[in-house]
Amino acid sequence: KLENTDITKALKKNFGFWVTVSNEFQLSVLKDNFAWVRKEAKDYSIGILIYTQPYRDSIVFKEKYILNQLDTTMKNNIPGPLDGTYMAIERRIDPVSEKIKLDGRYCIETRGLWRLIGDFMGGPFVSYTTVNQATQEVITLDCYVYSPKNKKRNLLRDLQHMVYVIDFPQDKK
Repeated sequence: KLENTDITKALKKNFGFWVTVSNEFQLSVLKDNFAWVRKEAKDYSIGILIYTQPYRDSIVFKEKYILNQLDTTMKNNIPGPLDGTYMAIERRIDPVSEKIKLDGRYCIETRGLWRLIGDFMGGPFVSYTTVNQATQEVITLDCYVYSPKNKKRNLLRDLQHMVYVIDFPQDKK
């Protein structure tokens, strides 16, 4: 009863994998290779960006490449509240990447801070990059939090939990 089945089904149809989304979230953008799912509350805003690209080379797992892709994706798809403002990676503090397993598959987890170019907003993000072997696509799921007055850890963990239970059914035999 807590799942937004419309969003979950739309993401499955668009990307070929299951991400269970709470009914508190809305689907703000859905394109062929990009989705933005978010929750706007009184004191905070949280969201997940999902985007894909064809897998061509292992360079997609390099931190610099991941960060550049994330910057480009945020600039092109996540506008700020004022004209000309947009989300970007905060580069004054180095993000950190590590190899992990996600649904049994190789994945790069990248943690850092984002900021709004042209305005005063920012917060933490954690990004997961993996390859869907069945479709030969690179998949990135980026979780972000904006909560200027509150602690952010639990909000970010709630988003991470949604990503951790991702299911790639086409890989299963």
